[in-house]
Amino acid sequence: MSQQRRLRFAALVRVSTDRQEQQGESLRVQNGDLPNDAKANAGEIVEWYGGQEHATPDSEHAEVQRLLNDAQKQPRPFDAVLIHDEDRWSRDNAFSSSGLKTLIDCGIRYFYVRTTRLDLLDHNDFFRLNLHVLIGQYVAQNQTKKSIEARIHRAQRLNAPTCGKRPFGRLWNGTTWEIDPAKQRMMLDVAKRYLAGEAIPSIAKRHNVNASALHKTLTQRCGSIWEQSFQTVDGPSIVKTAVPPLLPEETIAAIHRR
Repeated sequence: MSQQRRLRFAALVRVSTDRQEQQGESLRVQNGDLPNDAKANAGEIVEWYGGQEHATPDSEHAEVQRLLNDAQKQPRPFDAVLIHDEDRWSRDNAFSSSGLKTLIDCGIRYFYVRTTRLDLLDHNDFFRLNLHVLIGQYVAQNQTKKSIEARIHRAQRLNAPTCGKRPFGRLWNGTTWEIDPAKQRMMLDVAKRYLAGEAIPSIAKRHNVNASALHKTLTQRCGSIWEQSFQTVDGPSIVKTAVPPLLPEETIAAIHRR
């Protein structure tokens, strides 16, 4: 690279949650600091990447991937990557390593953490960056585990909804469950027509709803138990939650017989 040409930076700014983007100062701080850091490194930012992304393993890394795709273009649009701190790069160890190798293959050797230059061809610097990623991955996975455990405990203790879509026709007022009267009236009419021999597609058309969803609601979701499913490291965990039934037990039994 010519000594006269200023270093061209690809700046990556990231936060890990919607709340951070909406209420926090993280993006504002990064956007404010990085141009000054680029200037201190005798360069300028020529392209920005990032924004709000869920920086956890297996989640989307659309902006990082866009950066890697641009790095492979000819002529190459930037000379180095600039980030605010190491965990803004990735919290997915496999994705991080493959991404750094892509940069090396594209001839992008230097990775700047503010004004600290890391040489991706130096095994110590490469290890340092990946070590921070590994630590971030551990922290993210541990936080996810604790969050799931807390939601399971709350669902069991309070009989409260803590995951997924709420059961059809029921309302949670923050303390107890209530029935949505309009939706209960609909299901009573659906059950009556179904037991009289009318086909589900015809009934669904009357109520302007999806036939498959209506059949599932009628046959599986009108009773007094709603199953909340949580994905844990040991597999699915089901919490059976008591909710007010939309239909009488004898009606549900008749529906199942049919």
